[in-house]
Amino acid sequence: MKVLAKNKRAKFDYDISKTYLAGIVLSGQETKSARSGAISLKGSFVHFSGHEAYLTNATITPYKHASHNENYDPTRHRKLLLQKKRAGRAS
Repeated sequence: MKVLAKNKRAKFDYDISKTYLAGIVLSGQETKSARSGAISLKGSFVHFSGHEAYLTNATITPYKHASHNENYDPTRHRKLLLQKKRAGRAS
């Protein structure tokens, strides 16, 4: 599967010692929006709750061809699906 978003700025702002490959749980319109490139990781971070990881403050704009949903929150917490093996050293 292709990478839909990458936080390039993080390498300059932080010392990254470990990287992990993760999937993300999205709703139907978020999937189409992310595939079209309407995702921003600026200001986002990962927090852990118990044994689960969540992406916070990542923005996925509403899909322009979907019906209007007034309850949609573009920066909601999204569950991450981490692989058990590390992706390797950050490059």
